[in-house]
Amino acid sequence: MSRLNLGSGIYVIEGFHNRDPDLDGWRFEHGLPEYEDGSVEAITVSHALMYVALADWPAVFQEFARVLEPGGVVRITEDATDDRASERFGGWPGYVTLTSSDLVADHIERAGLRAYVCSERETMFADRTLIQRLHGPAPKVFHVEGVKL
Repeated sequence: MSRLNLGSGIYVIEGFHNRDPDLDGWRFEHGLPEYEDGSVEAITVSHALMYVALADWPAVFQEFARVLEPGGVVRITEDATDDRASERFGGWPGYVTLTSSDLVADHIERAGLRAYVCSERETMFADRTLIQRLHGPAPKVFHVEGVKL
């Protein structure tokens, strides 16, 4: 099975397929056509969805759901750009979408996955490799996971 680190930037994870415009030209809007249905056990997305237009989110989340195997997990760690308590409130350079845990959880659920808002130390993935330690605590960021039933 495959593990994906999408929007990885320079933060590659060993044992994951690291995808990012700066690494290989990949963009969320391109989807994941090289991965078959149910062929991915885990996906991590960190600080990247704010750079994807909200109009593209439904297709992006549908693609996560398509490639995940049953029981597979997608973990979204994102800047809380709509939270006034966050130092990143109002966006970050180059952003196109303000992000919140509610917005991410809603898109996870619409894609047919079960959504869980988690702390920085919690995960539904068994080996905990989806937990990244370089993002900072709430309210700067939030974490939402989706599990394919």
